[in-house]
Amino acid sequence: MNVRTNIPTFETIRGRSWTDLTLCKNILAQKIVGCSCGDEESSVDHKIIFFNIVAERSNGNAVY
Repeated sequence: MNVRTNIPTFETIRGRSWTDLTLCKNILAQKIVGCSCGDEESSVDHKIIFFNIVAERSNGNAVY
């Protein structure tokens, strides 16, 4: 999802990387419609990755 023309997901003074791994259940993976990488770092050298997830409504409740 993240290519070299986008913001790297990992960056230090020694280098940068666009490789990252996110684990989730298959049912959630099917609901991901996009993702983006923010400029800010988390508590480690990895950037925060934001996912756009589609929620469905069932009896007035959001189902993910």
